[in-house]
Amino acid sequence: MVNRSVAVAHQIRITMYAKITKDLLYDNKVVGEEYESREGLVLFDNKPGPIHVFYKCRLYDDDGEIYYEADADDEALELLFDWAQKDAGVTLLKIKADNGEWEDCIG
Repeated sequence: MVNRSVAVAHQIRITMYAKITKDLLYDNKVVGEEYESREGLVLFDNKPGPIHVFYKCRLYDDDGEIYYEADADDEALELLFDWAQKDAGVTLLKIKADNGEWEDCIG
């Protein structure tokens, strides 16, 4: 006999999506020539479903400079921030609110 709770648990899949849409470190020549642009980099792609909420994101350093712009679903925001923190020393993630303002989210 199959334990149904175990069978169902194996079918559950956490979905998340995050993509760097603009790499301002690269665009503004803040980094050396050996640096490869992160623009277009898809960090997580587990085929998000229609129930996920997507955000426009900006990732900043501690001086308030924007390093990256990204699109991410609600499940990937923390992982996007963790990646950017390790990759470039990002200290703040903001999301674009419905009113067009950028609001602090993580950091």
